[in-house]
Amino acid sequence: MAAFAVLRFINRKSLTYLNCLKGGICNEKADEHSKEGFYGTGGSCAGGSYHISSECLLPLVRTTCRARRAEKLCKQEIIGNCVLQMVKNKILKRIVAGLSCIALSTTMLTSLPAFADDYVDEYQYYSTLDPNGEEYQEWKSNLASSAVSVPQNRMLKSILKNNTLIANDYIEFNTASNGHYTIGTIGGNPNSSTDDNKKMLFGHPGGGTSKTTIVVGESINEFTSSNVTYDADGSKSVSKASYDGVDVTQELSIIENSATGRDDVVKIKYIVKNDTEYAKQVGIRIMMDTMLGGNDAAPFRVNGSDVTTETVYSGSNIPQIWQAFDSATNPGVVAQGTFYKSGDRKPDKVQFTNWGNVTSTLWDYVTQPGRSNGDSAVSITWNKDTFTSGETREFVTYYGLSELEQNLIPPLALSVYADNKVSISNFNYDDINANVYLDNIGDGDATDVSIKITADNLEPKYGTSLTHNYSVIKPSKSYSIPLKFIVPTDSKHNSDINAKLDFELSYKVAKTGDTEVKRITKNITIPKLKRAVVVVPGIMGIDLAKTSNDKIIVFYNEQLISGVQP
Repeated sequence: MAAFAVLRFINRKSLTYLNCLKGGICNEKADEHSKEGFYGTGGSCAGGSYHISSECLLPLVRTTCRARRAEKLCKQEIIGNCVLQMVKNKILKRIVAGLSCIALSTTMLTSLPAFADDYVDEYQYYSTLDPNGEEYQEWKSNLASSAVSVPQNRMLKSILKNNTLIANDYIEFNTASNGHYTIGTIGGNPNSSTDDNKKMLFGHPGGGTSKTTIVVGESINEFTSSNVTYDADGSKSVSKASYDGVDVTQELSIIENSATGRDDVVKIKYIVKNDTEYAKQVGIRIMMDTMLGGNDAAPFRVNGSDVTTETVYSGSNIPQIWQAFDSATNPGVVAQGTFYKSGDRKPDKVQFTNWGNVTSTLWDYVTQPGRSNGDSAVSITWNKDTFTSGETREFVTYYGLSELEQNLIPPLALSVYADNKVSISNFNYDDINANVYLDNIGDGDATDVSIKITADNLEPKYGTSLTHNYSVIKPSKSYSIPLKFIVPTDSKHNSDINAKLDFELSYKVAKTGDTEVKRITKNITIPKLKRAVVVVPGIMGIDLAKTSNDKIIVFYNEQLISGVQP
């Protein structure tokens, strides 16, 4: 047992995020470049001439030292039960290390401490790095993995092979034992191989860095759960927690996506109930740390426009949908979020922002206009509101796949997004969203640019123009055209019908004077409109039959007297 004696640290100003390498024994030497404050993967921190070594069997964490200013260098942090030894005698040190590992091999840590909230100062350094660079990604991955709660005697790989992953042919999500979730693709878009087995949120399929905040009165809480269950059919994960008498249930499930017509979107729902005798002020924020494929600085598009700097929308300006890409000009992975659908509670504020900044402020983050998103994230906020005793509300958002029809032949690339299927809410058709993207990916001007849209079985919504002209689009310049269409009000059908949008792009290549034409056609399904059936006895049926609302069907004495037979 002498091997378990933890010697006191001589230099208490040094901080080591001592994570143990896979395999167990980590016997690191002090980095010769200690003055720089960064010691790389598996490195040690030496505040003076002291050598710190670690022995541990925990394979979930890795040794790293955080970059610091010269005066700070490193601090000290012991993770779990890692054994720290400072032994000058090399033979004795090896003996101690062997004994330590034998003893530790019989016991696993039940959980890892989350230190994501302790990074604020160090992020001042990391925010200057490339979000997709090795150093930044290693630092952030450690934050993600350390926040995963691991049941006793079970490794993370074992967990992922069991029932925390819910998936189909297109998409999957993982709910960790603490309720935190990540999302990624399986086959993605079946018409494309570029989005197979890709990340959609950072950390997938392991620990993530997305957070949900629950505010009760003046108490601000990061949603974590020790009660995570799964439906018997494996279609839903349910995580529960309680804060000052307010019960919160998180439900994740895969549903049909109107953008693609496939079951490839994750519905993220929170059910909040005031289970006290008193009124409570409650608010909620969902923050998703977007990562598309290998791009942790995934660009956004909102209302057809690129969003690369911190941007906030509130009130009536909140868009319904947003998109994220691994590449804005040549996307291989395309994601789409929906802030709300008909019948959902609309958020009060949404922010497209920098993950490092928004994650350090669990509530009331203020965006900085003009600041690059960098490591991008999206934040969705429902402000604090009064919940009466026993009152229950639901807060829902959606995140899944999207797809683009593209012609990427230079110089002028044409990309088109449109819903594959019209959604129905409250016995009415929803608007059909579409976007046209023009990107000059060549090295010469495109002149006399014209894009014309024609619609079959659809009508442009008021304010939507079907013709757009540009005198010139220069190299690296792009334009986005948001569009909305509606199903004609006089449209009556008792089965699914097809609609179509045709996009024709023409332009001249300045270098040659040649005129080029590109066409993309998007087919859209208009499903049968389900009508309400109203059975009214006696004279009331005759009175109702006088209504001009053809969506009301009236039967009188078992005879259809108004509307259309469903």
